[in-house]
Amino acid sequence: KRDHAKTPSRNHGWPMAAMAGALRVRLEKPSQYILGEPDEPLDPDKILRALKIRNMALILCVLFSLPIILLTRLYFLPY
Repeated sequence: KRDHAKTPSRNHGWPMAAMAGALRVRLEKPSQYILGEPDEPLDPDKILRALKIRNMALILCVLFSLPIILLTRLYFLPY
């Protein structure tokens, strides 16, 4: 939440800052922005952890949105 406004884009900062916090790393675009604190060193395992977080977020998004889509579609279909 603290670093979301450091990127030039209003939308990109939120997910990038959240991922930096979840991974406990610092993400940086030189001369543009720095997100997060370097609590842990960057290593290849962080990439795998980031992919797991992304996959879990995708699964949760589908699980929550699919029933809503199906229910509203059934409701609005003509008989």
